[in-house]
Amino acid sequence: MCALNADTQYHEMISHLGYTHLAMEPVIISFHSALTDDHLLLRLMFPFFKHTLAINHLGRSVLLKPGGAFDEIMSIGAQATLTGIQLAYAGKAEGYGGGEPDCWGMHRNSFPEDMKRRGFPLTDDQKMNIRIFLAFITDLMGKGFGIATTNT
Repeated sequence: MCALNADTQYHEMISHLGYTHLAMEPVIISFHSALTDDHLLLRLMFPFFKHTLAINHLGRSVLLKPGGAFDEIMSIGAQATLTGIQLAYAGKAEGYGGGEPDCWGMHRNSFPEDMKRRGFPLTDDQKMNIRIFLAFITDLMGKGFGIATTNT
């Protein structure tokens, strides 16, 4: 039960809150700052970005505030959650960089790289899905910008 609790804490604070919600904030802000509302890439990503900033604001004001929900429901509490996220971004959380400074990055934490680092080989279906997704995005962006693309 203790191991399950520790794994849940880690998943919620690092994988979910840190690497999903909080990591996407600067990406969303950058997209909206740099691209027009009708830009193809912004239109493509909008369903994934929708409501994230509002959800994050609510999370900070309800979950992470001192005495808030994380202090009540998470065994490590809000302050340790924030410390854990900082350590993970610096590569010092177990399994995420082994203490290498400044090792966190979007590419390094992509699905294929994350699975490789954890020692899980990708299945043929996963590899096929990644190829299909990359071909779709490459083709879509090429058409949107008038660039001839070749899918390999």
